[in-house]
Amino acid sequence: MKAGLLINIAIIILFASSIFAQGENDSTKLNSGQAGVPIKPHSVQVVKPEDNLTWHSMITNVPRDSKKIPLIAVLAAGTGALMMIDEQGWQTNRRLFNQSTAFHNLSDFGVNLGDEKYHFMVAGLFGAYGLISSDSRSLKTASNLVEVIIASGVTVQLLKRIFGRESPAVATEAGGEWTFFPNLKEYQKHQPKYYAYPSGHLTTLTAAVTVIANNYPEAKWIKPVGYSLIGICGLGLVSRGMHWYSDLPIGFFLGYTFGNLISPQKETPASA
Repeated sequence: MKAGLLINIAIIILFASSIFAQGENDSTKLNSGQAGVPIKPHSVQVVKPEDNLTWHSMITNVPRDSKKIPLIAVLAAGTGALMMIDEQGWQTNRRLFNQSTAFHNLSDFGVNLGDEKYHFMVAGLFGAYGLISSDSRSLKTASNLVEVIIASGVTVQLLKRIFGRESPAVATEAGGEWTFFPNLKEYQKHQPKYYAYPSGHLTTLTAAVTVIANNYPEAKWIKPVGYSLIGICGLGLVSRGMHWYSDLPIGFFLGYTFGNLISPQKETPASA
């Protein structure tokens, strides 16, 4: 049963990833330059998206291109390995959650970190600062955040309705039952029975951290702090019975991928 499930996961992840693999890669376009215009061998042309930023960019700039995802097999294998300890991990976390006030509060804090309404608030703060100070980078970050929340959110919701995995809190069997392509009405009525895989909270938080880190590469503290918060979020999601540990790797991967697609890391000009 586990082997068959793992195969299904690998196949569907591959299918989901294909929606990103349309058109040519953006990096190829940057390096090739415009038609008939040669690029100097020791320089890299950098296009600044903020220069052409409009009010509708957060909606219209949904990524059309991406690199092919090379780690699908590793991701599926890691997810399968975590499935073997899902029940034990959930039970251990739950005992700590019930016995320790500090762990309980830390878990609640972690879950809130992944709530998309807070990410929209952060986007609003970046946008407000950008408008007040005429800061194009802050405006671009705000637009990227809204875009990544929408794009990753739609993908996660699609995958949840494909896998239909029970969350730990309502599981009827160890590791949760999987009901592939559950009835949509039934899904809406009893979401905890079907929404565990993948984790939307972790996806959104990872995407937001990636976007902010890519827009402010000089702020070296963003990634270590951000990844620490992602870890706390994952811990809280399991402790609260919303997700299994094996729901988390694909959430992190999707968030990281969307974040880099929507706000790619800036190229550093090569020295002459």
